[in-house]
Amino acid sequence: MGEKGTMTRRHILDSACPLFIRHGYKAVTMQDICRASGLSKGGLYRHYKDKSSLFSDLLQSFQEDRRLHHKEGMETNTSAGRLLKDYLLSELGEVQDRKPGLCGAIYEYCLENRETQSPSFMSAQYERGKELLLKLLAYGIRTGEFHLEEPGEAASAVLFMVEGVKMCSEVMPITEEMLTGIYHQIKKLLGVSEQEPV
Repeated sequence: MGEKGTMTRRHILDSACPLFIRHGYKAVTMQDICRASGLSKGGLYRHYKDKSSLFSDLLQSFQEDRRLHHKEGMETNTSAGRLLKDYLLSELGEVQDRKPGLCGAIYEYCLENRETQSPSFMSAQYERGKELLLKLLAYGIRTGEFHLEEPGEAASAVLFMVEGVKMCSEVMPITEEMLTGIYHQIKKLLGVSEQEPV
């Protein structure tokens, strides 16, 4: 795909994301995305065959953006603690701010597509998320900020904690106290001392 096509796809995703946040996955139509992006129906379908493929691409683009942020942080010697905090804020910020986020749309997407979509898609999302965290943990171990023996297990535990909080936030209020407690448990899991400013 050429640069113009890549820019158009990015524009489509940037236009669709607020719709999914505001209305969820189910309620948004390709026509809504056409209106938001300013593209004709043919222009939109040239890039995405359906809403499912568009949403899948949106999820993957978030992971890629996060990966690039962490890579840049590591290359500029940003502390692992700062990168961990950025990760948690990006994942749990909507919960903390009590703002609508993509979480509900993601669950709707998964439930709506569970019959037609291969389980390998969500497994691949999980593996990409775990790989990102593993790189962050390895960086933190190298810099001496994190002290843990099983990075793979720790990465899985952090992913499931974060996803659990996001899922619970859809059906109950999550307090600042709860988020602070989870944050401290994650720091303990990673062997970050309470004195270290993460």
